[in-house]
Amino acid sequence: MKKFEPAYLKLLRSGELRERVKEAYKRLEACDICPRECGANRR
Repeated sequence: MKKFEPAYLKLLRSGELRERVKEAYKRLEACDICPRECGANRR
């Protein structure tokens, strides 16, 4: 049986995790995460 490995570890090795974090922070600069889409800078 193969040992369980969390999906984020694969993302970390590939560099994709870093890119996703960058994109998440970018979205917080003009917040559009909740339905209000207020555009507030949440950084």
